[in-house]
Amino acid sequence: MTNVSGITFSTNNRTVIELAPNATYFASYSFIESPLMANLSVLVQLILNGIPLDQSLSVAPSLADGVSRSGGAGSAVFNTGPGSNKLQLVNMNVQEIKLAFANVNVIQIG
Repeated sequence: MTNVSGITFSTNNRTVIELAPNATYFASYSFIESPLMANLSVLVQLILNGIPLDQSLSVAPSLADGVSRSGGAGSAVFNTGPGSNKLQLVNMNVQEIKLAFANVNVIQIG
């Protein structure tokens, strides 16, 4: 599915948003998660071509148990390079977590 020129999301690969080369974007996201273990702060971040966008890091607070839910949100303004550009929202924890909900919004601004 192409929402606008320069932003492509395919239901065949739901973990990647493809972006046009040499453009500027604003991306924001929100999530609800269950950490699956007690006292684990959950770190979620946007990555572009495998490189974390530092300004987008979100930390959901640790919970007393592993079944409760928490959430967070983040955003970033960034430039893409030449060629193929892949944006992803990833769990930055070593531990596996369960995302109950995730939403990513991307706007090309330049």
